[in-house]
Amino acid sequence: MQVFDLNKNIPTNNSCCIWIDTNILLWFFYYPTVTININKPKHYQMSIYPKILASLINENYRIFTTVYNVSEVISVIEKIEYDNYLAKDTTKKKGSYNFKRFKRDNIDDLHNKIKGVLFQIKSLIIIDNSGFNFADFRKYLSIYADTKMNFFDYILSRMADDNCDCLITDDYDFLDTKYQFNVYTANNKFIQEAAKNNLLYVPST
Repeated sequence: MQVFDLNKNIPTNNSCCIWIDTNILLWFFYYPTVTININKPKHYQMSIYPKILASLINENYRIFTTVYNVSEVISVIEKIEYDNYLAKDTTKKKGSYNFKRFKRDNIDDLHNKIKGVLFQIKSLIIIDNSGFNFADFRKYLSIYADTKMNFFDYILSRMADDNCDCLITDDYDFLDTKYQFNVYTANNKFIQEAAKNNLLYVPST
């Protein structure tokens, strides 16, 4: 694996397939629509990644994610909408007003927001729905004690590695992967650790 500082390097070969994770999807397609957010992303996350993704889309790069990441997007949107609703209405508390009640009371608004985000993702991103079986869980469990990656991260790593492609992510956990693909990130912690491990791309002078 080689790590590229996204502040200085972006993918330059549009024949290369780009894979993106759940957070990149959320920051590009969902967060710009959120007016109140108690778990607000950092400034660089909302400025660098959406700008890079928009540029890659305009330059006709083939951009992929997995159906598992899209599923995670739905779950995160539901959680954020619920948390933000409770932050606005202080008369309601999680203990007495649980998510199921929130979803029932706000189903139309929630449905429209999720539908809108999914429609945009489908129109711009290629969603890979390759089937996985229990053997894949066994492979993940074999590295479970030695990795910070969750199963979604593991599958995304597998897909990028199988196709010798690039991954754009802010998730430091991907530094654990043993797969051979290029990672582009703006996460300073990721970049610094990659440099310590001789994984950071340094252009020749």
